[in-house]
Amino acid sequence: MINSFLVDVDYFIRTKLMELSEDGAVRLLEEKFITGREGYFCLKFSKNLTRTKALLTYRKRT
Repeated sequence: MINSFLVDVDYFIRTKLMELSEDGAVRLLEEKFITGREGYFCLKFSKNLTRTKALLTYRKRT
């Protein structure tokens, strides 16, 4: 479970697969869906850019 003053998340797993335990289901989800890119970010620019242009500029940075 993730808890912070900004985020409060609970997750539940339901499966009908008898061969997959709850821990096994959690491991499967972690392997398949947790990529390290979860979360959010905020972009601030000193130029007046559209959201699309700001994101493209951010992604092109080196």
